[in-house]
Amino acid sequence: MWSNMPDLTLEGIFRLPAPVAVKVAVLASETPVRIGGMDISLVMPSLQLLNNGPILTAPAMKTVRNDIDWDERYRSVGSAWGNVSHFKSNDPLGANGNALVRAFVVRHTIATADQPESVRRKERGQNLYQDIDAWWRLAADWVEVVARQNLDPHYDGASRPGDDLELWFKYGPDGERVRNPAPISLTMSPVNALESDRWKAILKAASDGRQPPTEHLLLRDAIAANRRGQRRRAVLDAATAAEMALTYLLDQELAGLRSDVAGYVIEKSRQIGGRVQALKNLGVQLPGDAGKRIMSFLAEPRNTAIHGGREPSVDETREALKVADEIMETASPRSALL
Repeated sequence: MWSNMPDLTLEGIFRLPAPVAVKVAVLASETPVRIGGMDISLVMPSLQLLNNGPILTAPAMKTVRNDIDWDERYRSVGSAWGNVSHFKSNDPLGANGNALVRAFVVRHTIATADQPESVRRKERGQNLYQDIDAWWRLAADWVEVVARQNLDPHYDGASRPGDDLELWFKYGPDGERVRNPAPISLTMSPVNALESDRWKAILKAASDGRQPPTEHLLLRDAIAANRRGQRRRAVLDAATAAEMALTYLLDQELAGLRSDVAGYVIEKSRQIGGRVQALKNLGVQLPGDAGKRIMSFLAEPRNTAIHGGREPSVDETREALKVADEIMETASPRSALL
């Protein structure tokens, strides 16, 4: 009976909590991933050129629900899939353009041989509902680490004092809204759109269940905290990330020594200052004057933040993040993570 039935296709649209920036060349691609033990095809939206410029539209869909034509519904609303954020007017569909993707298609094929009643087709869909959020959070961690993109759905870079407050006067039957006079502050940062090979590597890492190194996640958290104005948290996380990176460098230098000797050096070089001095004694050159700057912009601000509760200044926080990034790139470059 089952051999005469066609393959079944489970298909759906996953809307991202925050848009991810990719190169135009990534659009319309189909990448195999694994989510919750299921083999899935991830299909990116397509690019369409209209009179007023390029837009993102639905990729080719294999199935639609009986009550809703998803393909037509999403094809008519370009912003539902994302938008083209950068392109050249003389080559709007060129590979050098960037796109912000807000949704993609997930597709799972159930072969004829796998369709006996014991498989329970609907359970596969239920499993996908259960597992896809955790899978995407892992992929998003990689995007934020390797491309430094901001995927925080609660912070888009725009802020204004009292922005969540609505005020109005009421007098008799009439009323008047009181408008917020404060300007909107925008925090802009360069968008490192993902190339095709990096996008596929990120999806594979998430499919394999691999997490970015802890020190890179801490530096990611430090950058995010600084965006939100939490400078004390930013310096603490940046300092911890830098200390872990310095420990990694020190472990590499001590790898050829007896374990008791290496343990003694580690024990005598606690915290950031000790790690820096130990590396200096071993002849390891940190980039530029990073050794001195680590003490000025990471070790000392962290100590005063922990023991005195002092909030670092904007300039101090910026320098702390810069020094931590330099140390991280020396010990564990982002380009070599995937």
